Amino acid sequence: MIEITEESREIQLAESDLARVRAMVIQTAENYRDACQVELQLKQSIKDTTAKFENLVKKARETYEEAKDLRSAAVNPRQWALKIVQDLRVAWEQEQENLRQQRQREAQAEVAQKAAKEADELALVLEKAGEKEMAQQVRADVFVPLVNVPKEVPKVQGVSTREVWFFRINKPARIPKAYLMPDESKIQTVVNAQHKAAEKMIPGIEVWSEQRAWGAAKPK
Repeated sequence: MIEITEESREIQLAESDLARVRAMVIQTAENYRDACQVELQLKQSIKDTTAKFENLVKKARETYEEAKDLRSAAVNPRQWALKIVQDLRVAWEQEQENLRQQRQREAQAEVAQKAAKEADELALVLEKAGEKEMAQQVRADVFVPLVNVPKEVPKVQGVSTREVWFFRINKPARIPKAYLMPDESKIQTVVNAQHKAAEKMIPGIEVWSEQRAWGAAKPK
């Protein structure tokens, strides 16, 4: 036999309350008064039930926090270790890339020097043959092939590096309005205090009011 706990009974009663209210209609003053009584009863039930479940929630929260602490104790040192090894790896990769670019610049300079020398030698031959314009053109249009020094960093499956871009704000006044976020909390504070007059105080907003039940329900 399935044991019906106090919590299960509360859930059944809550579902019964919901079903009862869904079937309600207000067509007369008597219906309205009945609905008001149901509203008062529900507010009290919510208050009582919240208090009744508080210990259960508190214990669950404590267990959850303890589990999180245990997880952090097991994961955080490895997270730090991972950061250290990644920083070491990326630093070495950057060092190797700097060396590769230096070698590539040196190799490119050698190729350019060789191409210029060969072009000059050809131009001299053309000049001796009386082709001065062609010799001039040869010196002006020296073809220098691009040199590509391949990367030597080993590729390891599951390990990669990507370029990440960041920014900092150094001239706030120059940021376009499209990238500015209104502080809705501050705006709401002004609206609560000034009502419709807030429109004049804060250009660009529209203010209106709606009738809401006091102590409105907040389903989760």
